[in-house]
Amino acid sequence: MDSFTFAFPLLRKYKLKATIWVNPDFVDNNDDRIRPTLEDYWNGKKTLEELNSFDGFLNWAEMRKMEKSGFIDIQSHTLTHTKYPVSDKIVDFVSPSTKIDWLYWNLFPEDKPYFLSNPHFKIPLGYPIYKSERSNIARIYQENGILTNQIVNYVKVNGEEKFFNSQDWKEKLFNLSSEIINKSEVNYKKESDDEYKDRLKFELIESKRIIEKNLHKSVNHLCWPFGGRNEDTIKMAEEIGYITTTAKSGKNIFNKKLFQRVERMALDNPKYQNYLFYFYAFYKLYGCKF
Repeated sequence: MDSFTFAFPLLRKYKLKATIWVNPDFVDNNDDRIRPTLEDYWNGKKTLEELNSFDGFLNWAEMRKMEKSGFIDIQSHTLTHTKYPVSDKIVDFVSPSTKIDWLYWNLFPEDKPYFLSNPHFKIPLGYPIYKSERSNIARIYQENGILTNQIVNYVKVNGEEKFFNSQDWKEKLFNLSSEIINKSEVNYKKESDDEYKDRLKFELIESKRIIEKNLHKSVNHLCWPFGGRNEDTIKMAEEIGYITTTAKSGKNIFNKKLFQRVERMALDNPKYQNYLFYFYAFYKLYGCKF
C-alpha cells in the first residue's frame, strides 16, 4: 500500500497518526508533483486503476503535505538502506531470475529514487554474490574487480542468458572462480573499524540533516533498516541526537523504563498481520467507500 496515495487518506479519515521512516537516498530531489490519493477516488475523480498507476517513492512535497496535516510524522530510516558483502565467500551468481534489491542499489545508486516507478535490472549476468550483512553492522569486504570482471566476461562470451539454460551453470561458475583466485592476484580489502564508524556516523547524521532541511522540522527518531543494529550503533545514534531507536529485544515494555527503545511492527511478520485484519474490520464496519 502506498503511504501517500492510500494510507495517508485513511489515517486522516479515521484520525489515526503514524510515523513514516524515510531514506533520503530514495527521494528524487527534482520531483515536486503531488500524486492523487484515495480521496480523489472517493470524490469520483480517479479510478482505483488510475491510483495504482501512480507508483513510486515519496517526494518532499508530498511529505510536507502529510506533515502539515498533523497525522504523519516523518523520521529517519538512515541514508542508504542496504546490505554489503562481509566475506570473500561467494554464495551465488547473478542469473536472469536474480532479484536482489540491495545489490542493485549498491551498483546503481542513481536509480534508487525511480526503483518502484521505473524498475529495471542492470546488474551484469554472472556477477558474484557474496555473503552479506545489514549495512549498519557490516564490515565491508571489497574485491579488487579481477574476479568479477572475468566471471562476467565468461558468461557474456558463452551466451549470456543462454548460458543459464545449462543445469550445471552454477557449478561451472564456482569452479571458474576457484581457478581465477588460484591463478591471479584477486584480493579483498576489509573495511577498518575507523572506516566503519565514519560510514555509520555519516549515515545517521546526513539522513537527519537532509530530512530536517527539506521538511523544516526536528528529526529525533530512528528506525534501523532490516533491524540491523547493536549496542555500538545504538550508542552512536544517541550521541548524534536521536531520542529513540527501534528494537526487537530490550524494548520499552511495562516497568522496564527503556524509553529510548521502541518496538518496530513489521507487517510482513505473521505476529502483526492480525492487526491488519482488525483495521480492515473497522474499515468495513464504518462503511468506508473503497
